[in-house]
Amino acid sequence: MSILNQIRNQNKVHVQSGTVETSVLGISSGSTNSFTGRDSLVWRSDSITGGFSDAEFTVNATGTSPGTVGLMTRHASIPADITTAMFNIIYERERYATSGGGLKISYTFPALANGDYVVNLYFCNYYAATDQVGDRLFHVDVDGVRVETDLDLVATYGHRVAVMLSYPVTLTDGLLNVDIVNGSADNAIINGIEIREV
Repeated sequence: MSILNQIRNQNKVHVQSGTVETSVLGISSGSTNSFTGRDSLVWRSDSITGGFSDAEFTVNATGTSPGTVGLMTRHASIPADITTAMFNIIYERERYATSGGGLKISYTFPALANGDYVVNLYFCNYYAATDQVGDRLFHVDVDGVRVETDLDLVATYGHRVAVMLSYPVTLTDGLLNVDIVNGSADNAIINGIEIREV
């Protein structure tokens, strides 16, 4: 049994009305720190800029950079059970797309069981040179489907506002791909990924 399947079996909770949404994998993008998140799941650190691959996830070669958590505002989309300590690690660093990585950030999760999931993506635009509307535009693809086109975090949420965006997905091949793709302005970014089984 894989590590991911062991985690899933330990954390899955059933009630009479159905299955409770439960975290099965968390990635703190660009961070050197792991932490225990919701459902007692240990989020993975993800600090290697030259790309990384193991049994649970693969990410292409991208850059990483630090954020300034103390200057961020927490958006209401971030659940209350993401504690301040968890928040601080998720948003302490980011991954950003580079030309060496094909102008996108590509995560692959090869060890998921088929079924229904929610993919939570954590973002914050905190770079001072992209603090205006239109300064940073990027696309988001979840399992091959474009779910955001020219996402402008500043226009929608504000500069230095930390946000969580959620997307449902049904897997039929046990493989999940998440791509954050450069748009027409600056680099695509991401701070964290949380995959929750429904």
